[in-house]
Amino acid sequence: MGRPDFVCLLRDVRDVRDVRAVRDVRDVRDVRDVRDAWFVRGVGIALVVATVVLPAVAHADDRIDLVGIPDAQILEQAFHLDRGTDYEEREKHGVDGWIGLGGGRYHGIDSAIANAAFAFGWRDDNFLVAGRGELAVGESIEDSRLLRGRYRALAEARTDWDAELGAVVALTTNFEHGDGLGLSATRLGAASTPRDNGELVMTSLVRIGKRGGDFSWVASARGEVGGTRWYDTPQLDYANRKALGLGLGKAPLDGELPRGSIELIRARVEHTEIHRPRIGGGDVAGAPAGTAAGAGAAAGEVREAQVGMGTTDMTLYIDHELLAVIAVDLGWSWLEADTAKGTIADNAFRMRLGTDLEWRDGTDKARRRVGFALVRTPTATADGQRLAGEWRIEGISVLETRRFVLDGRGGISWLHLFEAAPDAAPAPMLVRYGAQLEALVKLGGGIEAGAYHANAYEPRQAGDPWASARIWVTETGFLARWHP
Repeated sequence: MGRPDFVCLLRDVRDVRDVRAVRDVRDVRDVRDVRDAWFVRGVGIALVVATVVLPAVAHADDRIDLVGIPDAQILEQAFHLDRGTDYEEREKHGVDGWIGLGGGRYHGIDSAIANAAFAFGWRDDNFLVAGRGELAVGESIEDSRLLRGRYRALAEARTDWDAELGAVVALTTNFEHGDGLGLSATRLGAASTPRDNGELVMTSLVRIGKRGGDFSWVASARGEVGGTRWYDTPQLDYANRKALGLGLGKAPLDGELPRGSIELIRARVEHTEIHRPRIGGGDVAGAPAGTAAGAGAAAGEVREAQVGMGTTDMTLYIDHELLAVIAVDLGWSWLEADTAKGTIADNAFRMRLGTDLEWRDGTDKARRRVGFALVRTPTATADGQRLAGEWRIEGISVLETRRFVLDGRGGISWLHLFEAAPDAAPAPMLVRYGAQLEALVKLGGGIEAGAYHANAYEPRQAGDPWASARIWVTETGFLARWHP
């Protein structure tokens, strides 16, 4: 099968030719190291430029992936918590960022680490643009390499609330590369293995009810396209995903609530193609000898249909002192997967209850953030050979004052096998967990210094999460960062 367009965007042509020329998994890693060495040199220049043009945000790096908690941080620069600011001086735009240097132990290797973050936002009555990103590179005795990068952005346009045709169109994207975060989603590998992952989502709302009132009846449509490319994983090459969803519900089109909708009924279908790499003489890695294969030969498919109700990007912005995003999803999922031994299928209840809140206290001196999520997700493993159900509990708490920043977050995941190929080995309940702590002191002059620790206990190898033993993946170190 031909290479998918979306995945081709995630890698350059030279890397593709190099990967096809290698003969074993170690060569694949060497190719990635060469690519990262060039990338690190470019990042060094970018970090110097960033110190000149960006001020800072007091947020910790994401080292644990809290997939159930919605992201309110991406909206901060467009929806300021400035209740204590005079009305005439309040703004609807902003640019923030920081750059830091430090050292510590990263996955068992002592390393010097440079990282940076940025955030931007702008809005008016009809348009909203926002984004944020993080990047970290490392320098150890062994090598210089990219550790990880993660970027998110959104753009939204809406008609005037009293227009004859009321409509909203939103485009959101998420891209990450380098080592995966701890406690990543099961379909991404359930391990912090290197990968590139991205998605692009387009959502549209059209008013079908009468004008006026706080909420109007709307019809919604949502299209998604995404892909993942794995490294250091013999059983996986890349996966493509595409999905389409439709819904009917209500949305605040009068400007009282900034974004989002409440869908009383919605349906969604998703199709995933999973490909395995060609190794040596042409067989697919992990497949029986003699299996027809080419570079990126198809290894399986996963199909999912969903019906339910819930919210989409529901955002609250109250009195310039509270910003919150609420995520609710209740429904049922039907899954099918084409495995090496035939097709397996199952269905299960699906649930997501999550929120992310940020607010300032009455004195406007302290900023707090609290997030929580309880999630139940029917899913397939990254290799598409097993269907499973995952329960997750996640939480985050942040306190920022004029003198210090304290950040704590963590989560627990329970993965239970639904269906597998007839001759597959039994799989017990798989428990994963992780936590992250960071403390910074504001020294003055835009300098902040502190320490961080993050760990996750989970399978190290992507693919089948039951195929490899769980290990501790740890990051510990100190950090000094600067902003004007």
